Amino acid sequence: MDQTRWRQVEQLYHVALQKEPADREAFLHEVCAGDASLLEEVKSLLAFSGGADGYLRAVVGEAAVQAGGADTTKSSQPITNEIGAGPLRKLGRYEILEQLGKGGMGVVYRAIDPTIGRMVAIKTIMLNDEARGETSEQQARFIRESQAAGRLSHPNIVAVHDVCQEGKTSYIVMEYVYGRTLDQVMREDPALRSSTEVVRIVQECAAALDYAHSLGVVHRDIKPANIMLQVDGRVKIADFGIAKISQSSALTQTAATLGSPGYMAPEQWRGEAVTGQTDQYALATVAYALLTGRRPFESDSVASLVAMTLFEQPPAVVTFNFRLNPSIDEVLRKALAKTGEARYRTCSEFALALGMANENTAAVAVMPIASAAPLERTSNVQKWTVTALAIALLASLSAASWLY
Repeated sequence: MDQTRWRQVEQLYHVALQKEPADREAFLHEVCAGDASLLEEVKSLLAFSGGADGYLRAVVGEAAVQAGGADTTKSSQPITNEIGAGPLRKLGRYEILEQLGKGGMGVVYRAIDPTIGRMVAIKTIMLNDEARGETSEQQARFIRESQAAGRLSHPNIVAVHDVCQEGKTSYIVMEYVYGRTLDQVMREDPALRSSTEVVRIVQECAAALDYAHSLGVVHRDIKPANIMLQVDGRVKIADFGIAKISQSSALTQTAATLGSPGYMAPEQWRGEAVTGQTDQYALATVAYALLTGRRPFESDSVASLVAMTLFEQPPAVVTFNFRLNPSIDEVLRKALAKTGEARYRTCSEFALALGMANENTAAVAVMPIASAAPLERTSNVQKWTVTALAIALLASLSAASWLY
């Protein structure tokens, strides 16, 4: 779906959402003016808005941002000041060095903490102008959720160093990770899709997620863009707590802050409570994408993506990667089950099952190659042995005949 179409869907969805349910039908028929496809897209989103209104607002906005080509990587743009006039040089005590990326929620900067000379990453989150009256309450919530994320101390989780506010901007100061996001790696290095490497990445993510879940923190937005690969290959998961913070109506809803469409579990679409199994579903989607080069469910239409996620089974992974053992497909389907109860008990259980299935894949892939040469050698030995015996027998018969 192109940028113009996304903008239409986004605008109509938000306008229709403000109207009374009884008035929406007539309004949409009037503004869509016979465009049945547009009407269906907006109505499909509205059908889910009862339980997941905050998320759907975010999803439609994120889709529009992505369609418009919003740059979430390092930017060469001048550093602009979100807080006041003029270029942004500092946030609190932190000295801004460069802008790393920009998305719907805010901007990410590389900065220095001059107190101890530490390199940090700063992610800003803008409060919504429409909810200015709730600012104090929402800022308090921001602090609480950020503190919960800040308590996480794990080698595979990006550490939170500080949580601050300046004007209408709240920002989180995080560990600066030297490396690339997994989505960048997937685009630039297809060789990463080695199943053994995928299993390692999934296992490190699972360890981090289970640790966070044990402390009552659910990520809610596991996707390749939130998984960092350091220069030594180790995993770091970023943005713990960001998704829950952004559920607040006082934060901008121009990004998919409660999840990302292609990685969202069915319960998120239904607006139900999220659990550790919700993160497991997203992690399984990442694993599927790494192994096959595509997500389990893909569509240009948000409506059809929702329908597939809620009601369809993902295609078998061997459809896209014939080298994989079907047992990997069984593991992924369990982790991608429509309800959390039907999935693995923990993310580590899922990762362990995936590793075992991959070992079977390796055995299936290697055995014919490894055993071919010995079998052929055995066959050659047998062939020459039989030939030698035959020659010896003929020689014996000839000698006996001559002597006779």
